[in-house]
Amino acid sequence: MKRRKVSIEIIALIILSSVLYAFQFSTGLTPSEERGKLIYTTGVRASGEPIKAQLSGAQFDAKILPCSNCHGSRGEGNPEGGVDPSPLDWSSLTKPYSIEFKNGRKRAGYSHASLKRAIVDGIDPSKNKLDLVMPRYDLNDEDVSDLISYLKIIDKEDLAGITDSLIHVGIILSSKNGSRLRAESITKTIEAYLDLVNKGGGVYNRKFHLSQILIEDSSQKTDSLINDILQKKDIFAFIASDLEDIPLLTLTTLENTKIPVIGAITGNPEKGEYIRNNFYYLFSGVDQEVQALARFAKDSLAANQDDFVVLFDSSSFNQNIDLDRIIKETGIRLEYIIPNEVDALTQLEKLKNEGIQNCLLIGDAQYCSNQLSYALKVNWYPNILLSGKYASASWLDNPLEMNNKIFLSYPVWIADRNDIAMKQYEFMASHYDLDNNYKNAQLNALAATILFTETMKLTGKVVSRESMLETLHGLQPFESGFVAPLSYGPNKRIGSEKVSIVKADLVNKKLLLVN
Repeated sequence: MKRRKVSIEIIALIILSSVLYAFQFSTGLTPSEERGKLIYTTGVRASGEPIKAQLSGAQFDAKILPCSNCHGSRGEGNPEGGVDPSPLDWSSLTKPYSIEFKNGRKRAGYSHASLKRAIVDGIDPSKNKLDLVMPRYDLNDEDVSDLISYLKIIDKEDLAGITDSLIHVGIILSSKNGSRLRAESITKTIEAYLDLVNKGGGVYNRKFHLSQILIEDSSQKTDSLINDILQKKDIFAFIASDLEDIPLLTLTTLENTKIPVIGAITGNPEKGEYIRNNFYYLFSGVDQEVQALARFAKDSLAANQDDFVVLFDSSSFNQNIDLDRIIKETGIRLEYIIPNEVDALTQLEKLKNEGIQNCLLIGDAQYCSNQLSYALKVNWYPNILLSGKYASASWLDNPLEMNNKIFLSYPVWIADRNDIAMKQYEFMASHYDLDNNYKNAQLNALAATILFTETMKLTGKVVSRESMLETLHGLQPFESGFVAPLSYGPNKRIGSEKVSIVKADLVNKKLLLVN
């Protein structure tokens, strides 16, 4: 359901800026190197035309067995199953002296012409036949030139933010609405964990260094945020970042840097046909929570279209909620409640008299709090459902008429956090003097950080952003101990879609898991 209109001028600005920043943050490869990389990694030409290959007399498309499958993402060679593919970086291929292999075969250094012969006909520079497990690829002269262009830089590509001794990571956080202490607490928690990793030797003797980008306040210009990102272009990956308050243009700029954003947290992650390829979120956001609440009301509270409404703040709420889907699945009725108290009281009194028993609140924290307050003023005590993101501890102080009638949703609950992980946090909190006033945010950030560091360990010493993401896609599921299991894939950017629903026990001042 569309709630905002965007002018043609703004759309044009976003598109133009996206193109400009995409150009500025292109891969840094020449057109020939780009085409060569495509052949090497996918077995397809830039035109989309497939490349034919042969193996043991069988013909197939090269995309089934591209060069990178056996020779590695950086041309290092991946020994497997008794097969030992040779390195394909240009310096290894063109050594000016004879190379002897484990099987006794010797060959001279390659040239442009001899490499084409090896690829197409399976004959090396010394006129020896290559192993039968090496496919023959039908490359033309331009294909070979492009491939060689890429092989000349394959072992040097994608090294931004990583050296033999350092891995540079970043975090984007917001200090808006008085949340500077929260941002500082999250950063300090991640620094503490990375310090422990570094003291343990890092990852393959590489130590982590963290840089922070802070969204200062609501008046901070988009250009300022973009400049902050541009200055951090040597970052290997962003981790545990809060993308809630980042303008669209800034997100697009961040996307076009191609820097992976691992374990991002926002109430509004992209879904469906459009996803930002380098963004990997921890949770599914408010839309998933609202859908879960609506289904819970229907299935567990026996809510129906005659006694179930959505109270929705259309004036300021900026989360992408699929109300059409919710209405279609549950038959729920949509009510736009005017924010001012006099009109809201009139509308809520009317709903009370209609016999409405279930209200799903969609709006920011102030809006949701106000609606419950107004309902109580007209002596109306329906079941109230809302995302826990917009509720505070003060909700447990409501009158007992609302006991067991307030239902909150959360992407992670206490049961998702195991004892070992929590003891690790308590150790860090004690030794690094962490402020546990923001404990939930700290634990979520730790989950994202552990996800990243463990992925880096599993990727191996020879690492690139591309190979790191390939490893991330294979972690299904990943247990951090602080959140529900996470899993990602080439077309899956949300780690956990789990939603826990709890009810408010106002007598004992606590929340109880119900679904």
